[in-house]
Amino acid sequence: MRRRLIIFFTLLCVVGAGFWSVTNSHRAAKADTISTLLSGSAFGLAVNADSGATRLAGGPFGEVSTVCTPYPTNQEKTLLGVRLFHGLLTSSSIQDKLTFNRADENSSVESSSIIERITLGNPLLSPLLEVDGLHAVTRSRARIGSASSDTSASFFGTISIAGIHLPLHIAPNTRIELPGLGTIVLNEQIKLNTGPVNSYAEVNMVDITLGLNNILRQPVGTRILIGHSVSTDTIVSVLAAMQAHAYGLSTELGIGKLASVQLGPLPNTEIGCTGGTNHASAADLNLAGLVDAGVADTRTTGAIDTAKSTVTVASSEKIANLSLLGGLIRVGLLREEAHAVYSGTSSRGYGDFTALQVRIGKHKLLPHTYTPDTRVNLPGLGYVMLDEIVPGETNVGYAINALDISITTSNKWHLAVGLHIIVGHVDAGISVFH
Repeated sequence: MRRRLIIFFTLLCVVGAGFWSVTNSHRAAKADTISTLLSGSAFGLAVNADSGATRLAGGPFGEVSTVCTPYPTNQEKTLLGVRLFHGLLTSSSIQDKLTFNRADENSSVESSSIIERITLGNPLLSPLLEVDGLHAVTRSRARIGSASSDTSASFFGTISIAGIHLPLHIAPNTRIELPGLGTIVLNEQIKLNTGPVNSYAEVNMVDITLGLNNILRQPVGTRILIGHSVSTDTIVSVLAAMQAHAYGLSTELGIGKLASVQLGPLPNTEIGCTGGTNHASAADLNLAGLVDAGVADTRTTGAIDTAKSTVTVASSEKIANLSLLGGLIRVGLLREEAHAVYSGTSSRGYGDFTALQVRIGKHKLLPHTYTPDTRVNLPGLGYVMLDEIVPGETNVGYAINALDISITTSNKWHLAVGLHIIVGHVDAGISVFH
């Protein structure tokens, strides 16, 4: 999620023309200063296997991350080594680092991931992929009137594929098809400068998408990222970061310290920390064994009024004709809203929840006969929280789960104990920086 947020807030940045204004303490104090939000992320290795709406994730390993803050702190993390897929993918030390600099008239971020050595393939034979001295480096900077980014400091020490040594200087986005593995993209780079106040850079030194009959025996489409780095620096008019999410369904279950299985979120919308508007819908939420029927619609929006120094964020979600677990839970309509407003002198987070034709097990809940955080027990499965208020992560905000289904015992649906199924989530928040 953190990577999506960084990309969204860069692409959907909403910055008013009045960022030189001096009318508010959250703005630049004088004409030769700027206010910026900085973000960075780096990790050595991550594995994601998608199968329809289900995702198996391993890692990210060694990750360091900071999202949307004017006052970031430097981070550094070192792993001595990683061994995956019964030793077919191994690395020596991984060092990930974020370095920030700030002054009145400029700011910058450098994000880096350095891997001493990594190999993929049978350790008793010649590896399919062998890299020494991998450096993934992105840099973003902003100063009065301009912002820029670059990936020029990224490089391989040595690299060989299927026993063939490649040149040290590999062109960006070099694509190789490798039988027994899949598709490899080397020195994958994304640089976006969407305007004079926005900068974004991303690099994946090795991006592998597994194909049929791969030696790792993982699902087709599984993605392996090696050496990932993102940096961004954005000039803003108000020192406040926005967030909003809305989705119809999501589940997640940990399967160890380093991996998890996730379904959804779907349909999912979110905004980046500088705002924007998004919408998504799903005409059929049918998922075998879990959701029998349902139609969902989600919306998120956030904006800054620079003239009034006002920030507003909102999210909404609606599900109609929902049926879960063979009709154990049925709902005619679920509707949730979350709002956050900041005006410089005051702030407010609030929301609204509506549920019609709700039947949970043998319980039929009439409108307005329940309170927030109503619990309904389901023998042989667990319990359901209705209109669950979720603790916020921002200065100003509100968040709701329409239904939060907790699996606490063995059951005929073979759902794992500890699984949470969230149906209908919205949140809206504003982090205000002083």
